[in-house]
Amino acid sequence: MNLPVFVLLAVFLLIAFRQVVLPGMGIWQIMLAGALAVLLTGQISPRRALEAIDPDVMLFLFGMFVVGAALEESGYLSHLSSKLLRARSVDSLVLRLLFLMGFSSALLMNDTLAIIGTPLVLLLARRHGLPPQAPPPNPGLWGHHGKRPQPHREPPEPPHRPPPGQALPPLLQVPLPSPPG
Repeated sequence: MNLPVFVLLAVFLLIAFRQVVLPGMGIWQIMLAGALAVLLTGQISPRRALEAIDPDVMLFLFGMFVVGAALEESGYLSHLSSKLLRARSVDSLVLRLLFLMGFSSALLMNDTLAIIGTPLVLLLARRHGLPPQAPPPNPGLWGHHGKRPQPHREPPEPPHRPPPGQALPPLLQVPLPSPPG
């Protein structure tokens, strides 16, 4: 295995398990360490690394963060969510949110959806009394990877619950609907 692939795998694993392996270290610090590792070992030159940065993407993401912060600070995101996502239970809220984000992913890029949807999901989690350590999943993961909605080829697996008495790790403690019956 060559060094850049090893560094990439190490970065992914450290990000995934940072709370256990490196508590207190941010994602950006792990990514910076990986970038420095490939730069310092000469796997990529600083010039090629700078050429790999797409300024249009950076400007787009910056603009989306500004729009997302403005929507959150102005209270419009809260107002919009109270109009679009009225729900009587957490289960119906999650279902409405999934449909809204799924439909939105056909119109918006997943980056945009994640930047604007994450504050929305955190707001809804607070509003509905969901535990802060386990808000609903990141909305950027809900959409599909194309620009048009496409039917799924296989139905998704039903969620599996652990046996009674066995706890889930904090990351997986997302409220699941109870099975009917």
